[in-house]
Amino acid sequence: MNKKYKLSFNRKYKYLTVSPKPSDEEIEKYYLAEFYNSAHKDNEKRLPHSSLIKQKKDKEFHEIRFKDMFNNIKEIKGKIKKSSILDIGCGYGEFLSYMKKQKLDCHGIELSEDAVDYIKKFKKGIKIKQYNITKGVDCFGKKKFDLI
Repeated sequence: MNKKYKLSFNRKYKYLTVSPKPSDEEIEKYYLAEFYNSAHKDNEKRLPHSSLIKQKKDKEFHEIRFKDMFNNIKEIKGKIKKSSILDIGCGYGEFLSYMKKQKLDCHGIELSEDAVDYIKKFKKGIKIKQYNITKGVDCFGKKKFDLI
């Protein structure tokens, strides 16, 4: 991407936004080239050098993070067992795997085909779709989620 981008803060909703907004094609190209760069593939497992490797190295730390997130959700929402959760950009499903152990109905959207294949092979019980969210988030049909 050779364009010059500017970040601005949305005071009402308290988030950063970029302008001009990149096209869907630019976002997908950047995401796949930078985050899931095939030059970084682990030869043994054919997985990109991304959050999966880091999460496995620091498993104890991430388990504590996931537990804190689960407890925060419980505090805000109250009873959440049997609730459904959608993780947008779920990577290799480590967070969803933790939530699955907490008895949540887990769904994920991920752009990377490698990550989706990994979840389908190793993370049973997680419903996953390879999907670019710039096209919307309706890839699970009319399914409604308790948590996103």
